[in-house]
Amino acid sequence: MNSHKLVVGFALAAAALVAAAQPTGGTAALAEQAKKEGSVTIFTGTARYPQSAVAKLEQAFAAKYGYPLKITIASTGPHPTVIQQLRSEAASGVKPAVDLVPTALSLIKLLGDANALEPVDWEALGAPAQSIVKVQYAVMTNVIARNVVYNTNLVKKSDAPKRLEDLADAKWQGKIVAPSIGDAFAMMVPILGEEKTMALVKTLVNDQKIVLVQSITDVATKVASGEFALGFGVPADWTGTRAKGAPIDNAPLQKVSGQPFYSVVIKNAAHPAAAKMMGMFICCTVEGQKALHDSLGWSRFETIGTEANEIGGAGRGVYPDIAFQLEQQRRISTEIGKLLGQ
Repeated sequence: MNSHKLVVGFALAAAALVAAAQPTGGTAALAEQAKKEGSVTIFTGTARYPQSAVAKLEQAFAAKYGYPLKITIASTGPHPTVIQQLRSEAASGVKPAVDLVPTALSLIKLLGDANALEPVDWEALGAPAQSIVKVQYAVMTNVIARNVVYNTNLVKKSDAPKRLEDLADAKWQGKIVAPSIGDAFAMMVPILGEEKTMALVKTLVNDQKIVLVQSITDVATKVASGEFALGFGVPADWTGTRAKGAPIDNAPLQKVSGQPFYSVVIKNAAHPAAAKMMGMFICCTVEGQKALHDSLGWSRFETIGTEANEIGGAGRGVYPDIAFQLEQQRRISTEIGKLLGQ
């Protein structure tokens, strides 16, 4: 990757971030409390990361704010499963094992309904208004492109799908793997509309004999190994698979929808101040967005020089609107889940 291009990309992204994330005013008091807490635990679903990646994030945070935070990555299971666990813990008064949870807004709403969210005024901390969903105390962190990946030893780039509808081509029967997660397929709706999405999912299940796995991480692994020619729902380099030299790449889709991830602080978290500071860092500072990309591979469609931009740059990436995420995604995901046999 061209390093100058990457630097320029993050500089351009800075226009949408805030310089006010420096620890001044109310943030200064928060920083002092975070310093005393000394650590933060971040939930990452099923995606696992080496300690070297965590160290990059720790170093970048310390360089930005002048004090260290020990970061623990909690790869404890699929997002829907862990969200339900957090809901149950909140209802029973059990102290949560994680502090900061980046996840889909539709799942955050479930936490909010269970009174499991710590009220956070992200705007007062300096986050830009367009990144905040106040009703859910959430601030946008990154986006997961729900795109198509292919095995470069089995599929030529020219033959790879150009549209989501291409997955229905008979030549891919039995050769597609995807996560058994309704939310992943629900992200087809901003591109195809609800009716066409449901029809495509039915075709994939009934005619294409799509194979479903529990983890989106397993999708990339199984495509890279050659077990499947195509995978849906995850970027090629979600956990560094492509960067390690695996024969996997992103299909050149004309339009790609993405699942925005928003960060929330869990109520009764062990390290609430540290969670808020980390949420601000990865959401709303140039250094944090760069560190997030360099360490975990997380970024946004508009951040030039990143995989998300490679997949959805130049207007190809589509973010679902807030109303869809809060009011429709859960229902559609549930309906799709039934089609997937959940």
